[in-house]
Formats: sequence, structure tokens, C-alpha cells
Amino acid sequence: MLKHCGFLENDLIKPSISSQLKEGWYDGGSIFVAVFLVIAVSPGSNFKQNRQFLNLSKVSNNIPIDIVRNGRRKQVLIFKIVVGDVVCLKIGDQVPAYGLFIDGHSLLVEQTPLQGRLNKLTSAIGKIVRYFISVVGIVLAAVTIVGVAIPEGLSLAVTLTLAYSMKRMIADQAMVRKLFAYETMGSVTDICTVKMGTLTLNQMQRTKFWLGRESMQEKSSTSISDNILELLYQGVCFNTTGSVYKSTSGS
Repeated sequence: MLKHCGFLENDLIKPSISSQLKEGWYDGGSIFVAVFLVIAVSPGSNFKQNRQFLNLSKVSNNIPIDIVRNGRRKQVLIFKIVVGDVVCLKIGDQVPAYGLFIDGHSLLVEQTPLQGRLNKLTSAIGKIVRYFISVVGIVLAAVTIVGVAIPEGLSLAVTLTLAYSMKRMIADQAMVRKLFAYETMGSVTDICTVKMGTLTLNQMQRTKFWLGRESMQEKSSTSISDNILELLYQGVCFNTTGSVYKSTSGS
């Protein structure tokens, strides 16, 4: 009887062991695959996102500037200026390098980026506000993590979506430098801007022209006196930031 029971036990144990060897790796294998995906995909997405931001920083730093080289005026990028170029500065331009001031008027240079401090603003108030903003941000982040417990996959999907959307917007001449601008602009209902505000293509076009209280049409310039036209021409020439370049022969 005991011998028969021993054989019966061996017959029952062997199939269970073989079934455990065939199906027992499912749990461990699935955990390993999940951990591998999180470890492998997250650095890859972060690397791609960093490359996107690096390309954005290169685009934002490639500032065009007007120079005079070999007796001809042209527009080049700020990093392609060489010794001997005469830089024609306008309002809002960055001084690309050390040089000699040749000629000009009403020049005021702000050295805040070089000094790392603000000369014309009270910085103490800003430091206090930034401190409280950082504290509130830490508290909100902790509450969000505890209350929502966002999984790893959701943050990865959001990062990839932002990187893809940023690339698409660059093709439409819209560059987003800070990610929280998405959330900020999503809640905007009205945009208030000045007459020089450029929100789309960085271009300004005239839609209507008013002389006094009368709206002037395109073909009604003959009714304007020559003195007023001359003053308008001078005002446009003195207040414009555009430049006219004469192309080289054969180009």
C-alpha cells in the first residue's frame, strides 16, 4: 500500500513541476518586460525631447542682424559675424561682440544679461515672490502625486505628444520655449497687444489708413496734398526697421 502511494505521489508531482516550468515564468517575465520597457523607453524619449529643445535653442539663438561687409550691406546670423564687419544696430538688437562705436544717436545699451542683475527694477520683491511660488509649486506637486498617482506611461505619452506638437508648430513659425505655455494659452480667452505686437507671422500689414477722420482708400492718394505725402514718406523711412538689399550680379 505504501509503495503504491509513493508511485502515485511521484506521478502527481512530476506533471505539476513540468506545468510550473512551462507557465511559472509568466509573472516574472511580464514584470521583467514591463520594467525593461520603462527603463528603455523613458531615457529614449527624454533624449529625443532634449534634442528637440537643443534644436529649439539653436533656432532661437540664430538671430539675424544687419552688417556692412566689403562695402555691401547684408543680413547674416549673429554667430557668423567676423572681424571687420560694421554692425547696423536697431532698436531691440543684441550687441554681438566688443567693437568700436562709429556713428549713431540715442544709443542706450542694457548690460543686464552680462551682469546677471537688473539695473532698473527692484529685485528684492521678485526674490520674495519667486520663493513663495516655488514653495507653492512643491506643495501642489506633492498633493498631485499623492492624490492622482500618475502612471509612468501617461507622463511618457504627454512628453512625446508635446515634442511632436512642438515640431509641428515650428513648421508653422510658432516656437514654444516653455512647456507650461501650453496650459497657459489653453485658458486664454482674450489677448491684449499693442500696435507693434506680432502674434503670428512676425509681420505687420496695413489694413486701413486714416487721415484725420477720413478713411483713405488705395487709389485716393491723389487727394492728399504733396506736403502731407512728403511727411508721411519721411515718417515711414525714419521709423521703419526694414532694410533693402541690392543683390549681387548674377544672383
